[in-house]
Amino acid sequence: MRSMWQRLATAVAIAALVGVQALVPRPALADIGDISVGGVWVCRLTRGASGLTLEQRVEQINQRIADVLSLPELTRRDIPVDVRPVGDSAAIIVADITVITVSPADAAGTSVPVIEVANQWAARLVQGLRVALPGRNVIARMYAPRPSPRPEESQRFADIVWYWQGSWMGDGSQIVPDDPARYTVQFSRDGRVAVRADCNRGAGTYERRGQALTVSVRAQTLAACRSGSLERRYLTQLNAVDRLSWPGDLLVLGLKDDSGAMRFSAVLAEARVSGVVTYRQRSALPTDAVVHVQLLDVSKADAPAVVVGQQTLAPKGRQAPFAFEIKYDPRPLSPTATLVLRATITVGDRLLFTTTTAQRVATAGYPSEGIEVVVQLVR
Repeated sequence: MRSMWQRLATAVAIAALVGVQALVPRPALADIGDISVGGVWVCRLTRGASGLTLEQRVEQINQRIADVLSLPELTRRDIPVDVRPVGDSAAIIVADITVITVSPADAAGTSVPVIEVANQWAARLVQGLRVALPGRNVIARMYAPRPSPRPEESQRFADIVWYWQGSWMGDGSQIVPDDPARYTVQFSRDGRVAVRADCNRGAGTYERRGQALTVSVRAQTLAACRSGSLERRYLTQLNAVDRLSWPGDLLVLGLKDDSGAMRFSAVLAEARVSGVVTYRQRSALPTDAVVHVQLLDVSKADAPAVVVGQQTLAPKGRQAPFAFEIKYDPRPLSPTATLVLRATITVGDRLLFTTTTAQRVATAGYPSEGIEVVVQLVR
């Protein structure tokens, strides 16, 4: 008799797995690796694991979800969903049953740490279980390391410009800026926060206790940004942050209710410095004049300046100001490196104009665009 009731409970559980299909949007095309609960799409597996084929792995996960859905209500009214690191993988555990193990292969190609992938899958699993188990208390317990911050961790967190690489949301969607340099956040040691949101700047405060973090951006400029700007979404997400973590060299800010995570890097794969070169004298340049602009790293006082990037312009009769844009790889540089611009205007071997002061740019809060470089006449 008991076996018959177990089979009946499992059948009801499996029905719940494929139940309400229209509650949360699924990927446009169904796939053999899709996992769903109560009509809520959880994840898409693309490979097998632990000696199982993809089909066997999907079958195993569905069976384990069915086991969870079959738990008697009197025994398990509260159903916790935990994410725990297991070596280089992460386990999603529901009511003491390991339902899904997320491996590095599952996160390959996403630029998202394994633990964050597991958090996202678990958040959607929680949504599905709440649909499939009405009346039960499904408790989300996403993973966020909470040790006391080490001194070097505080050094990495504050007084560094963090560039937004994108946000990975709990519903499986991604928000990725076309230019991370236009979306930044910088935390000061005195509890203040400075933000760039596309064409606008903002300021506010933050509070950090261990790995718990809250951000409040209150004041901001009100310029009208370009079409397609992510300004509003970026600021809304920053104000919804409730925790942080440090996977590798990244800063990950988790959003309230496990709705997603913002990912930041202290360096860009490609950075730019742009502006104009001009001079104050009222004189026209010869048609064969050449404008040369260099971005230099002068961090080491006892060493020669290192050329980080440069651009040569041939005005061909055009007069000042001369627009420039230098692209460079910032990854070998320290986030607090001393970068300066040097500019010259020459005709053949003759130097006509040159900079006479070091103009800091790009790091430590100095601008990287809209820069005016004034050169002086060489007498």
